[in-house]
Amino acid sequence: MKEHFIKLFKYNNWANSKILEIIFKEENFPEIALKYFIHVLIAEKTWMSRLIGEEINTNNFWPDISKDELKILIDDNTNQYLDFIENLKDKIPDSLVTYKNSKGFKYTTSVKDILTHVSMHSAYHRGQINSALRNSGFQPVNIDFITYTRI
Repeated sequence: MKEHFIKLFKYNNWANSKILEIIFKEENFPEIALKYFIHVLIAEKTWMSRLIGEEINTNNFWPDISKDELKILIDDNTNQYLDFIENLKDKIPDSLVTYKNSKGFKYTTSVKDILTHVSMHSAYHRGQINSALRNSGFQPVNIDFITYTRI
């Protein structure tokens, strides 16, 4: 199971990096697409905080972040997730994490479900980013998982 999650989060890094490339390349990158991307990265960071039991000090999942800070956030998120997954014991993915959501409600969820959610949440919003790119006259970025598996 660890290998599966490692592959998913390496894919996640690759896909986020492909989006970042176009952000730096296109001068008129759509503002809404940038907001979605920032949200992806902040949500990834927030879920990692929950996984390791850190208190979350913000409910702002849509902050303004510079382009240069995006690269740092991608790298930090990737390193934290890969380190976290690498250090999981065999039974840990089934272990439970108790956390508060952004509205202050308490939930308990398995590590494997949180990791799956983070991966799917990021992919969902990258789809929105590609839709915003297309609607703004840009070519969408090919960030399909199957494309990643072929490189």
